[in-house]
Amino acid sequence: MKLFDKLKNLTKAEIIMIIFLILGILVSVFVLEPVFTNVDMHAGSIIYLDQKSSDIITLSASTTAASAAISLIPTDAGAPIAEQLMDFNLYFLIILCGIFIEKYLLTISGYIVFNFLIPIASVCGIGYILLKSQRAKMIGGKLCAFSVVLILVVPTSVQLSKLIDQTHQISLQQNIEDSDSLTEESEGIENEEGEGNWLDNLGNMIGDGISSLTSGVSDLVNKGEALLSDLLETVAVMIITSCFIPILVFLILYWAIKLILGVEIPLPQKRLKLNKKENEVVNEYIEA
Repeated sequence: MKLFDKLKNLTKAEIIMIIFLILGILVSVFVLEPVFTNVDMHAGSIIYLDQKSSDIITLSASTTAASAAISLIPTDAGAPIAEQLMDFNLYFLIILCGIFIEKYLLTISGYIVFNFLIPIASVCGIGYILLKSQRAKMIGGKLCAFSVVLILVVPTSVQLSKLIDQTHQISLQQNIEDSDSLTEESEGIENEEGEGNWLDNLGNMIGDGISSLTSGVSDLVNKGEALLSDLLETVAVMIITSCFIPILVFLILYWAIKLILGVEIPLPQKRLKLNKKENEVVNEYIEA
């Protein structure tokens, strides 16, 4: 009965707002959700992320092969480098996880936002109009802010990552080539070692510049160290583009939209008012 009385007392502007919110739910579920969950809409970003994951898998395979080959060369000079190269696989796995999360969020975020978050926010808006509930207003505002952030965070982070990767793509391909080259040289040294006089065969294989086992292994170790340095830079850049940038974009967008909408948690304000009342009571008691 109280709800019926509240409906009768609604102003024309409140009725229009309720109709607008109901239409917003219908448009969100039946119009926007199919559009934003369509793979074709995100084709460019998906192609970019697929290429990025393919490069990471290729680099991981090349690094693993180089590590295995270096570990088989004579003496233990290459063992530390082989172990460190294998350690990079953990970082490659983290980067791949970040890329896959971005890829799936492109379509999943649209499904969550337009099927759930926007309709719930609209219902909260209707509840605020009918019941004058500040809690419903707060929840609705937060859901709207979070929805906008969820829709924008992945496309924005992908565009920023593209800008960084455009300058870094050459370095990534160079790392793959260096890993393959290191593997071939290590396997060549191993094969020559089994053909008889390993020291003489090594000098014949690598030409005029190297004529002994010590210098041959030393050259290979130096190349392995250079590869480690280049891989470290590559992994750092890819962790930034695949993990840190999406998180940073999310935080910046959420802060910006929260600032624009003025969405705040009212609990600290209520507590502050209560403290003022307590202070007034205390002051009156002291004055008395």
